[in-house]
Amino acid sequence: IQDIIDTKENGLGRPAGQSFITGVEGDELYPYSINDVEMEEVGEIEAINDQALEFTNIKVVSHRVSLSVAVSNKAIDNAAFDLVAFVLFKVQKAWAIYFAKKNYSHAAWTGNKGAFSDVTPGTLTLDNTIGAQIDIEFAKIAELGFEDLGCVVISPVMEAKLKHTFEGNGNAAHPIIENGLLCGHPYVATKHVNYTLNGEGKYVKDTDEYIGIGLFQYLPIQQHGEVRQTVDATSAAVAKQNKTVIVFSTEVSITELSSKVNGNKSGKPQAFALFKVTEPASSNEIGG
Repeated sequence: IQDIIDTKENGLGRPAGQSFITGVEGDELYPYSINDVEMEEVGEIEAINDQALEFTNIKVVSHRVSLSVAVSNKAIDNAAFDLVAFVLFKVQKAWAIYFAKKNYSHAAWTGNKGAFSDVTPGTLTLDNTIGAQIDIEFAKIAELGFEDLGCVVISPVMEAKLKHTFEGNGNAAHPIIENGLLCGHPYVATKHVNYTLNGEGKYVKDTDEYIGIGLFQYLPIQQHGEVRQTVDATSAAVAKQNKTVIVFSTEVSITELSSKVNGNKSGKPQAFALFKVTEPASSNEIGG
């Protein structure tokens, strides 16, 4: 009997810049300054006006994240591999998949959700100017004051296309993706950027191709309290059914922090953007 072949899952790594803090006690507050003060030019003995600084805050809200897997003791005894260890591995894999779905998809999640859930998608054209288009979108975010490290999120199919999409001319031409960077930006290739929830609440692939950009410093993840992972084969409830139950449980928060900066009233993230990718018009369509 050969080693078991596991299910396959793409794009589970976390994006550049995102923080992940464990063992947080309670629910934290992120205080915000929402305005600035301005210098005034006045006469030598003229009184100046008082200016007020305004503040607000975002409260971190954690949600329970858990799962339970039951395995019959007969299956454990007869398996040609360590079945309990494999189940524990699958629990850790489920943990990674959970964050990939929340970080990268544009699904309208309840509870924890990523920034792409709350933005209105724009469009990018897949041609030799797409690198410039992406840089312009990052520049729009920078104009709002967000000038930290950015990350691009694309699907593996889009990654393949961009590796063979060139910008520049002649000897200066170079691929959009080279040396592990996309136009100089870190990127993540994950199928989840193209996924959403359908009308029945099922997690499905969208019909469109998407590119997301963001400053993931503004989407911190926190694990709150204890991580409890138990393997129960002896309690009366499970012993009567001749099974072993593996349970994982903890509390997690994912908090978007850019929506209130500079007194933003839209409620939408300012440090993230999502785009549907369109193909360029053919030469016949533009009368070429």
